[in-house]
Amino acid sequence: MTKLLRHLDVRPEPDVLAVLQGNTNHLGWMYEHYLGPLGTGGEVGKINIILTGEQKSIPISECLGIADVWEEFDTANYPSLTVTDQQRYYLDRMHSALVRCARHFGWDPAPLSAARDRMLADHLQFAFLWKKPITSPDRQTKAQGSIEVGSATRLSLIFLDRQQNEIRRSLISLMPAHDFGVKFIFGSIAWIDNETVRVTQDNKRDYWDCTVSGQVDFHYPRAERGDASGEYALGRMYYEGTVVLQDCDRGLHLIQSAATKGNKHAIAFMARLHRQGVSP
Repeated sequence: MTKLLRHLDVRPEPDVLAVLQGNTNHLGWMYEHYLGPLGTGGEVGKINIILTGEQKSIPISECLGIADVWEEFDTANYPSLTVTDQQRYYLDRMHSALVRCARHFGWDPAPLSAARDRMLADHLQFAFLWKKPITSPDRQTKAQGSIEVGSATRLSLIFLDRQQNEIRRSLISLMPAHDFGVKFIFGSIAWIDNETVRVTQDNKRDYWDCTVSGQVDFHYPRAERGDASGEYALGRMYYEGTVVLQDCDRGLHLIQSAATKGNKHAIAFMARLHRQGVSP
């Protein structure tokens, strides 16, 4: 059976990581998405692209279906490039590494070039819909997850009418550009009545209720039942803008409530803010 290449992992070494600006976070994921499963005819199912600022002559290797390929990265000149040129340079380094892999293992490099060309045609802007739309019980409205990836990932729920026209787009989460978070957030999407869609996280516990009229409510049962550790966890999420949209005031209120109930992590957090001159 032909082995399929399904995963790309770009691993900048510390010297390269130090000059990256965050505007390239989505490019590895975008390349993988546009490339799709690629028949390798051999044993490789994943490629690790190691970006290094040093001149290293390390041969391409493969072990247990994972290939490692090293690619030289110009750390000296990269910071002076424009954002667009930084993204193009980063893409070129990925593409160069993958083409060398194709030649090394004897794959057809044409799909690699097609994926790169499509990325350039889309101006390196990555947006797609999550799975298929679901229809409301009265068959009047559809809902579907939407992902827009750049230096951060915007996860939204969009509502469509029967003619597939967008009615509303409700932002539910912002996060760094990686697909793990998307899969975690969009664990399941289901209508609970003709006006409301529930987006349940992969943990099958925490969820958003989003209405066609635009209301978005996040529910974290541990905090809602007054559990101090749950209040602290949710407070940190709001304060830092992790999973939920950032709301510092709401986050501090929850952390303060947890501290009042004796949660040691909340107490330490509030003490640290006090030392920094931040008051709830």
